[in-house]
Amino acid sequence: INNPSDYFLFPGKTRTKDKYRVVYSDQQRLELEKEFHYSRYITIRRKAELANSLGLSERQVRFSQW
Repeated sequence: INNPSDYFLFPGKTRTKDKYRVVYSDQQRLELEKEFHYSRYITIRRKAELANSLGLSERQVRFSQW
C-alpha cells in the first residue's frame, strides 16, 4: 500500500500505480482454485453462486489468470 490510509479506505485492496486490485483472502483463493480444478469454465449461474458465497462481485470471480 503506497499510502497507509488507503488500507482503511479500501480494505482487501492494494494500490497499484493507477488503480486498486483485489487481494483475495486465503479462503477465497482456495475456493476459487478448487472450482477451477473441478471445471475450467463456469456458468453464469455458478459464477453468481461463487461470488455470493465468497463475498465477491461477479466480476472478481474469474479464472482467466490461472
